[in-house]
Amino acid sequence: MRQTTWTAENVETLKALWEQGVSHGQIAHRLGYSRSAVIGKVHRLDLPLRSTTSRHKAGRPRKRPSQVRKSGPVLCRPPAIPSFPLPSERPRPGAPDPLMLGVLDLTASSCRYPIGDPRHADFGFCGHERIAGLPYCDHHVRVCFPSVESRAALRRAA
Repeated sequence: MRQTTWTAENVETLKALWEQGVSHGQIAHRLGYSRSAVIGKVHRLDLPLRSTTSRHKAGRPRKRPSQVRKSGPVLCRPPAIPSFPLPSERPRPGAPDPLMLGVLDLTASSCRYPIGDPRHADFGFCGHERIAGLPYCDHHVRVCFPSVESRAALRRAA
């Protein structure tokens, strides 16, 4: 359990340990306070600053960020993305022809399967009646969410 108030005895122990060069964390551990409480108490007692710390050795100046030599741009390859065959754009036998609706023509019950390139004028959406709870019609649900068996076949083929 951590202590909440500083006793006169703990303050004297803190001063003695500080003069010996013991770190904030070690003092905190020995006295049962948090490291932040020890740092705050050292500051409030206005104890003298230490000339060096254990991390920085005297006579070996640290390089400031402005002194660090910057190299050229780091070129790296993008991570490899596994390629899976895209579903065929050819309609399956018995599949309805898409209505090719524009964005403003879609209704709440329209299939939102995009067909074509959005940068071209012939782009549109399927527009047939969608399945409740899904954004696509029956045909495009089968295209986008193939069965477990067909996904396994695609993995074997790849």
